[in-house]
Amino acid sequence: MKTVLILGSSGALGRSTAAFFQSKKWHVLGADIAEAKSSCDKFCLLQADKPIAESQEQLDQFAGNVSGLKAVINLSGGWAGGDISDSSVCATTDLMLKQSVLSSVLASHLFATKADESSLLVLTGASASLQPTPSMIGYGMSKAAVHFLTKSLASDPRLISRGDSVLCILPSTLDTEANRLGMPDADRSSWTPLDDVSSALWKWAEGTDLPASGSLVGFKTQQGKTTRVIQ
Repeated sequence: MKTVLILGSSGALGRSTAAFFQSKKWHVLGADIAEAKSSCDKFCLLQADKPIAESQEQLDQFAGNVSGLKAVINLSGGWAGGDISDSSVCATTDLMLKQSVLSSVLASHLFATKADESSLLVLTGASASLQPTPSMIGYGMSKAAVHFLTKSLASDPRLISRGDSVLCILPSTLDTEANRLGMPDADRSSWTPLDDVSSALWKWAEGTDLPASGSLVGFKTQQGKTTRVIQ
């Protein structure tokens, strides 16, 4: 049986992705700093206040004896605004780097050391970080770093020799319960359904419709129809 490990499995997209892979008869491993909210076959609760090196050791042990690991997907992250003059800019930048960059390094290390050959690694960036983000310095900088990490890993001779694929998704506004509650009057025709992203992740893990390694893949939804935009 093929196995996928999802970091951020307790979030809305993480739960959707876990359920979608399970519906396709994949073995699903989940990890998150929040308690398990998805139906993962096995779950690892990470501690947000621990150094990243300890989380690395914990995940290494968690995935130590797994076989058939064909995909590692990092859906962890968060958002915080604030320009460079904001009094909390250092704190928010530190948080964004931990949530997006360090979680991506964690997922990437696990992938490089535990996944089978010809496997898939997916990280999560942001379309906003394709341009300057002066009003959200920490967020924009951290997501830009994830884009850079994606390109760097796609150029890694070891991963290339294994036949691995490394991609980065750039979600726009997702159709989640939290977004519906937070923006009750918004036009949801441009919101991307979670299953549109989850199904794409599964297809890529199966080797179907797989973009070139190193691609940054956006999802654009108009009038309820979602298309991919590849950078």
